[in-house]
Amino acid sequence: MDTLGESTVVALKSPKGIPARLETLPGHVCVVGGLIEGNVVERYDELGRLRDRFDVSGDTKLKFAAHNFYQNWIAKESLPGNEQLTLRRGVPLAVRAWRPDYSLPLRIVISDSAKMSVFDSSDKEKNYKKDDGGFLYIPEAGKVCFFGTNRIRNADIDGIDNDVFTNEDDDRYIINKIPACSAG
Repeated sequence: MDTLGESTVVALKSPKGIPARLETLPGHVCVVGGLIEGNVVERYDELGRLRDRFDVSGDTKLKFAAHNFYQNWIAKESLPGNEQLTLRRGVPLAVRAWRPDYSLPLRIVISDSAKMSVFDSSDKEKNYKKDDGGFLYIPEAGKVCFFGTNRIRNADIDGIDNDVFTNEDDDRYIINKIPACSAG
């Protein structure tokens, strides 16, 4: 998949690597993993209003796309009462408090269901595990994200702990944390 302007080119290949089809899709393909674009992360309140802007040009977890996703949808952050987002039965409301929570690669190559190679804007390759149970994330109109996964941390530059996607007994299991798309 290559990102071109406001569209993504998808090249489908057979299991033997023979090109089968080329499609251009509207929008962008993104990754919950790697580094966010730019050096500013915004925080929004429970009503979706911009609250703060943070400079993340230094060494900070907020530069990691997966960290921001994890804080938005999985973690139970301990904040002072006047800074807490409204909770409903222990689950944050469907508000993306930390944005962006994805990276925009130049190209993604998915060679099988368990791994992908992501190329950043300088065409530098980073390999990700993809133990994500086939989940996709739609952060906003025109974007569909794949998940990078790791096996040792909640969220880091490599992605999100694979147990979030694969272990139904884990209290962080994603089905119990994020709002589902409505059918229709």
